[in-house]
Amino acid sequence: MKHLLPILLIGLSIASCKKEDNEINTTPNIIDSEGISYIDNVSIVEPEYQFPFETYYTKLDTSVNVRSYTLPIHVLVTEGDSAQVTWNTNGLTPIIFSYSKKWEATLQKWKVTSALMFEPSSTLGMRKIDRTVRFVKSGQSITKSTNINLTKAIKTFDFGRVNFGMSKDEVKTNIMAIVGNDNALAFWEEFSPTHCFINSAYFITQFRPPVSCYEFIDKKLNRIYEIFAMDNYRIDYLSSDLLKKLGNNNILREGNIIKVPQSWEKNGIKMVLDQKEFQRKSGKFVSLYISFEKK
Repeated sequence: MKHLLPILLIGLSIASCKKEDNEINTTPNIIDSEGISYIDNVSIVEPEYQFPFETYYTKLDTSVNVRSYTLPIHVLVTEGDSAQVTWNTNGLTPIIFSYSKKWEATLQKWKVTSALMFEPSSTLGMRKIDRTVRFVKSGQSITKSTNINLTKAIKTFDFGRVNFGMSKDEVKTNIMAIVGNDNALAFWEEFSPTHCFINSAYFITQFRPPVSCYEFIDKKLNRIYEIFAMDNYRIDYLSSDLLKKLGNNNILREGNIIKVPQSWEKNGIKMVLDQKEFQRKSGKFVSLYISFEKK
């Protein structure tokens, strides 16, 4: 039996863009304040976008890479003019349709954003998406087309996005793909051939700043430390939920204070809660940590 896929047409009428104060229009730049490029007042659209939904199973938790993707188009509208954006999704069902506008003082124009949002429940596969912008005053119409490819994948790792035994380059590549190479706060710091730090963590995130240390032996990942941002030797009951999540079902305490050291295992991963001295390029410090290593 053949199934007919409906063509989804979504139209948005943009109300007349009017600014209350009398500002003079000037010749716009081709780049707006957010670094978006325009041709004929409509943002440039890439010929294809890959939207992968990935689920990561580790020995300690399950996570996803993203929960949604947004496909926008930006339109610069002259003061007093209006425009209409129409979407043709060719059978691909979007979850959310959104619209916003703001005044670009440098360009002396309104920037109108129209966008579709896609979630894992959206139809998978490759589809062509058409966005047609019609400026009301001039009657000019501009259509921008692009292909989007929605896919799903399952990946497995020992911890986060890494496996014990990976090389330093492999670990760095996988970690920086998550935190971003342009993230100034989460840069990769190679203190020594055996110890690398990054201001990011998977589990100890309730204390700021989050810090992790990756330890390498014989050029292979051997142990991961997630470090608490404190220099005393005990933590309180606020962290008990974290320890339970990590599989510690017999938390050692002194009153409401969690004792250190203590260790436990879950799914072949040995964890230790303790304190030690760490050394980064900024200097030495003593802190609590939870370490992770393959049993």
